[in-house]
Amino acid sequence: MTSLTSKLGVNSWGMYFNPSKFSFQDFKQRWDYDLSMINKLPINWIRIGYTFYDDGFNSDGTYNFERLDYAIQTSQELGFKVILPIWFVDDGINDKTNIDYKSYYVKWLDMIKAIVIRYTGKGIYYEAIDEATSGGHFWLNQPITGDDIINDILLMNRRFFEYTKAFDSSSKFINGDFAAPNQGTYPAIAKGMLSYGDYVSFHPYMGIPESMIDATDQVQFRNTLVNTGMKLSATEFGFGTPSAFNGKNTREEQASKLLREMFILDMLGFEHIIQFTMDGSDKTWVLQSDDYTFNQSGKLMQSMMFELNGYTFSEKLSSDDDYILRYSKPGEIDKIVYWTIGTEHYNGSYYLTQTPKIVDFDGATKNGENKYDSIKLTRLNSFEILNNFRGNQNILLGAFEEVNAFLKTYGFEYSSESFDKLEQYNKLDRNFLLGLQTEIEKMDQTINQYITIFENTSWLEGGHYDNYPGHSLFDTGELQYTLNQYWNKFESNMNVLLGIINTLQRRTYE
Repeated sequence: MTSLTSKLGVNSWGMYFNPSKFSFQDFKQRWDYDLSMINKLPINWIRIGYTFYDDGFNSDGTYNFERLDYAIQTSQELGFKVILPIWFVDDGINDKTNIDYKSYYVKWLDMIKAIVIRYTGKGIYYEAIDEATSGGHFWLNQPITGDDIINDILLMNRRFFEYTKAFDSSSKFINGDFAAPNQGTYPAIAKGMLSYGDYVSFHPYMGIPESMIDATDQVQFRNTLVNTGMKLSATEFGFGTPSAFNGKNTREEQASKLLREMFILDMLGFEHIIQFTMDGSDKTWVLQSDDYTFNQSGKLMQSMMFELNGYTFSEKLSSDDDYILRYSKPGEIDKIVYWTIGTEHYNGSYYLTQTPKIVDFDGATKNGENKYDSIKLTRLNSFEILNNFRGNQNILLGAFEEVNAFLKTYGFEYSSESFDKLEQYNKLDRNFLLGLQTEIEKMDQTINQYITIFENTSWLEGGHYDNYPGHSLFDTGELQYTLNQYWNKFESNMNVLLGIINTLQRRTYE
């Protein structure tokens, strides 16, 4: 089976590709920034949407693909695989008041052929016309009113596929690209739209992620797609904030739902799980801010996916409103991902909220020598607490020693303090170093918080539990949950740091 992080990707479709609105330098600056943030995630795919532009030609009448060239080249240089759908929309047409549908239809076919020929040998995963069977905006403002439009959609997609077969044996074709099981979807399928291709995709923009598991229309649609023999791809999904067509969400709700749907899509066997979007022009859906940081959704995705890097879904251990998923990786301790769509509560030793959390599996397969084991919380006196705290301090020191050893291996000076000056590390990519500095600073802050919660409690010094506000010797449930929260924050930051180092090693030295 394929690991979750090998399936993960993001969209980067935006207005920056339009030469009538942005200069190439503007495009490049914005693309470079977005790509630098994408590169901080342990993901495998970038989906780059493209459309026809009236101004997308050189003076001699040939296509000017310099923006698409640059996007594909820079993505692949960083080790990402590229999914390339085509959008049949009017965004690149200068005069939108009098669009000649048939004329532009022919132009699109010619452009698609030129694109496939241009990128021969690049291993592109081409994807069918984006959400074409929805009609309207997604099919050059034409409504789905009868067979003629459906036939046009079928012909363009068929030509697209045939071009890939004729000109690029390194490519794959993702058919479908459906928005949902809407008015035009089933008629197009009935006419043979899904009789070819390597994968079939749709865009599960759910209001509640878990509803896609057993909602009648979703189950029927997935079964229809699976019965074609092609593997499933989710090439768009997400949750807008403060509101979008699939509901209203705070940043906290966006982060929670986004991660939950990633895990659900993985559990259901999707081969591509592509979030919408990390195109910085779309503030409703985007994961990053404009200051080289992630918003809450991006932070949660980064921390959890670094910890699950290379792990594969194994089994679901719960039922009803609780989701407890087990993930495995050869030679590594299993991980448990857990959340609930109900009210917060304990399920065994797991305290479930609506935001997914991750811990080491505490079953028979647990590796006793793993120095990143979760903190021990079954304690009855302050002496045991102090012993455990000292043990966890050793884990912290060991983690920093690994970082320092890594830097020494490649001939860099190091310091046990935060990296205040970056000049001595000029052999490495500066964005990596900024990320490393940020993560170490976050770890340092978390450590200080962790120390403070122990040192500021009187029961730590003398074992007087009743002096600890709100708790007694017998009221350990909330105390255990609070301590687990502090530990999870620290452990997540530590794993993000180690994951960044692993990513650098993989992409720089292989």
